Amino acid sequence: MLERVKKIIAELQLSQLSRKQKPAVEKFNDFFTLSNSILLVFPLKDDILSILDELINYMISQGKKITVFSTVEYFNKISLMNKCGLLEYAADEINRFGLPNGYLQRRLQREKYDVVINLDSTKSLFNMAITKLTNSKYRVGFSGAEVDKYFNIQISKKSDEPNYLAIVNTLNLF
Repeated sequence: MLERVKKIIAELQLSQLSRKQKPAVEKFNDFFTLSNSILLVFPLKDDILSILDELINYMISQGKKITVFSTVEYFNKISLMNKCGLLEYAADEINRFGLPNGYLQRRLQREKYDVVINLDSTKSLFNMAITKLTNSKYRVGFSGAEVDKYFNIQISKKSDEPNYLAIVNTLNLF
């Protein structure tokens, strides 16, 4: 019961954040081709580490500067960690409702990225908030119910297609 109340409060806080930021009308022509800096918001799941390595390798081959938003412990599991930057967070930077605390929110708002890609297909409120708090014009994530408040580019994932391929195929359209 308490967890359900916390989730409702977190969703309300997140929706208030969405109302504060007015969406700008953007042109999506060549946004990925012209972008230089990309923030990847990682889900903390070990079963997708190989997919993440493939995605990072692809983006580096395209000349992109990659930064990973993750914990240090999870970042150290990535084999290509020496080829990308880290924007780290710790457990004490998550408030009691499971959202970024004020300090982490300010850190995210100071950073500048051309594109933010949320790789979490579970629609975690924490990762949705991270994506929304960045000052990026282009926020990419997996499609689902009510995600248009957080992502202006949505990736639809076929059940038999790995996340990496869905992301690459979508980004190659731009």
